Amino acid sequence: MGFYISTASASADLKDSPINQAIVRLASNIAKIKARGDIPKSPSLDISFLLPGKFEKADFTGMQMGGYTPINDTLFFECAVPDNIVFSIRSDQYLDAVLSDIIANATDYFNEISVDFDNSLWTNSLQGLTN
Repeated sequence: MGFYISTASASADLKDSPINQAIVRLASNIAKIKARGDIPKSPSLDISFLLPGKFEKADFTGMQMGGYTPINDTLFFECAVPDNIVFSIRSDQYLDAVLSDIIANATDYFNEISVDFDNSLWTNSLQGLTN
């Protein structure tokens, strides 16, 4: 349980892009705090970053919630990374904003369905991980 990150891209050209490097750093930092036991265990959050390719892009903009599976106790998100962020030097700031949005959306969603979700614990756990 915890926090899961993945990327999807139709273009191998983005492997060395600033956004991909920022996502890799974020994933590495999350792995470190998971190993220390500093990520809330339940419910889990799962985010997939959809990187735009030359010929293929997500069919939506922004972020969408992909649903909650009570059996796995996981809330899924997809984030369509905008073209202007892919090679931006502000990729880390973009990821900070995405993390904040995920926590806010998860808080609202779990409040609606009466599932305990510790907003402040998640906020503190994910703060500063993009640097």
